Amino acid sequence: MVRMGWALAFWNARKTIFVLRGRRGQCPCHNPSDSGRPLETGCEAVLQWRQPQRFRVVCPLLAAKPGGGWVCSVAAGGVRPFWGRALGLAAATVAVAVILAAGGVFGTMRAIGYQVSLRQVIWPPAWRELRAVRAQLFVDQSREHYQAGRLREAVSALLTAHEVAPNDYRISMTLAQVAQAGSPSAADGIYVQMMKQHPEMHADTARVWFVSLLGRGRLADVAALARRELSASPAQAEVWTDALIFAARHLRQPELLESASAAPGVPAAAAAVLRLEARARQAPRATVPAMLLAEPVPENFPYALTHRAELLVEFDRPREALAVLAQAQRVCSGRDIARLALTAYVADNDPATLVRETDSLLSPLKNPGLAEITLLSQHLVRFPNKAVLDRVAGLLEGRPNLLPDNRREAWFSVLCAAGAAGDRPVFARLKGKAVADGLLTPAAADRLADFFFGPGTGKRVESILPMAEPMTVYLMYALLDRYWTPEPEKRGG
Repeated sequence: MVRMGWALAFWNARKTIFVLRGRRGQCPCHNPSDSGRPLETGCEAVLQWRQPQRFRVVCPLLAAKPGGGWVCSVAAGGVRPFWGRALGLAAATVAVAVILAAGGVFGTMRAIGYQVSLRQVIWPPAWRELRAVRAQLFVDQSREHYQAGRLREAVSALLTAHEVAPNDYRISMTLAQVAQAGSPSAADGIYVQMMKQHPEMHADTARVWFVSLLGRGRLADVAALARRELSASPAQAEVWTDALIFAARHLRQPELLESASAAPGVPAAAAAVLRLEARARQAPRATVPAMLLAEPVPENFPYALTHRAELLVEFDRPREALAVLAQAQRVCSGRDIARLALTAYVADNDPATLVRETDSLLSPLKNPGLAEITLLSQHLVRFPNKAVLDRVAGLLEGRPNLLPDNRREAWFSVLCAAGAAGDRPVFARLKGKAVADGLLTPAAADRLADFFFGPGTGKRVESILPMAEPMTVYLMYALLDRYWTPEPEKRGG
């Protein structure tokens, strides 16, 4: 093979020079002692070849002499190079080598576990995709470790995937969500990095980070994130206004609202709501209702209406709150209207209307599902009610096919409602069915039971918030409203 490759280049080059010189002088491949006539002149090029006939691959002018030996079939004037043949053979050799090499690489990588395609192995522009393929192998390994309960190995595999493909948004997001349980500070760093590297995904990253911080009870960090996002994402101002107000209430820091309202880039309507909330927290309680009724509601900002109704309920004006909610029905979601209306009925000490509204929500004619179950469960976490709890639990148990999607969220919500009510029988019954259906692991169910019914004090709600994913923010809000306490200050030893 080596001699063939050399002969293709060497003899075609010599014959090319001979032709360019006008075929003057000795033909490079003719035996100089012969006559030079066709079929009488020996071939100089094949003297040392053990199988001279193979030289026909280089020069088809070679012919076998009847009496033995090999001669040229043309005179010197007919000798010419065969570059087309040479280039064709070279191309074929390269193609075969590439195919064999690519097949070997492809087979080896697939055997290792890389989900690589033949195009990604053969086509050079696709080689840049191999980094993502390699990262995906570690993502798959991480998933296997996680499902087997090997959290440390799962995080390690994800870290390797992140190192291989640091700019892959999906891998970074998965790593942050897995790491937040064992290494929250590392997870927060990843979220910050993702916001810088993927500005087009800024809103999605901020939303996931917000839920992560809520699940860890990090309300000071929630407030800081919400303040930044109010300026950075004005299109999401209602969400971040709500988050900032929720955090400031629990932190008892209305000054956060005042400083945020004056920040550049904050929409005027959001700033007005923040200022109103701050004034309501700082003014004497007796003066707040009159202030709420007199203050105009910002236009084109639906959250301002639900916020006003919420404050009216808190400051003992539930009927005025219901009037505001009636006005808000045109622009606010039905979920927010129903949630605040139920709270207003409790504040107005109107059990008959509360039962009537509950019956309406759970009426078979309306085919109630996840939305109604989670809405009432969130309400029951804040305001336990045995009769309503029994209705919701009965609906959940009696129609197992009611919730094909997000069943875990529904069961977790009702379990929390039963725990908040201190109803051991309902909780035990639902817990057993949730574990039997694979919606909660036995360890998670026991941890939930210990939080609500176990002995001891000082248990923190952050221990149960991350159990069910995904959970609505309002369920987290309800649990934090009832059970959140500030972290004790750490003192030096």
